Amino acid sequence: MAETERHIGHAELQATAALIHNLHRVMAIKDEIYVADLLTREEKYRRDRIRFRIDPARGDRITYRHFNQPSFRIFGRELRWNIVTRDWMLRLFRHAKWLRRLLPEWHREEREFRDWYFGLVERCLTWLADPKAYSTVLTLLRLPEQVTGYREIRYPKMDQARAEAERLLQQLLKDQHPKPHQQVA
Repeated sequence: MAETERHIGHAELQATAALIHNLHRVMAIKDEIYVADLLTREEKYRRDRIRFRIDPARGDRITYRHFNQPSFRIFGRELRWNIVTRDWMLRLFRHAKWLRRLLPEWHREEREFRDWYFGLVERCLTWLADPKAYSTVLTLLRLPEQVTGYREIRYPKMDQARAEAERLLQQLLKDQHPKPHQQVA
């Protein structure tokens, strides 16, 4: 990024850090396959053993039951149900990456939001070198941070982030090219 120390007044490059963090947020789409992988990774089991002080030598063990609500869009219809899964089920499902190609509408909203953010980043690069616009650009780059929660909560937040970005971009354009004052006759 075209960011220098003079933009921020201290050592860390805030816009670069915000960009890296939020690119990961929008690119790591937590579909059911990814979640199944996260829930059954050895790193998670290791962290849980430490967190809950599980000692297999003493005979301690953890039994996992995951309360999931998978959602699939097939032929324009949303299929969603509640299911309690066990690790063996999730270990099987994490290998079903082929479903992503088979179901192109699956998590479409998240993919569109990711693509929108890529475009926003390109637009922000225009103003990054302008010290007066730096704080607004930083706010724009941080917009995905407010997009959290489950689908029903996350999707409206995506719309809010897009609307806020449009407002801030319009402000940047207005500040860059102020309109001439109209004279009253």
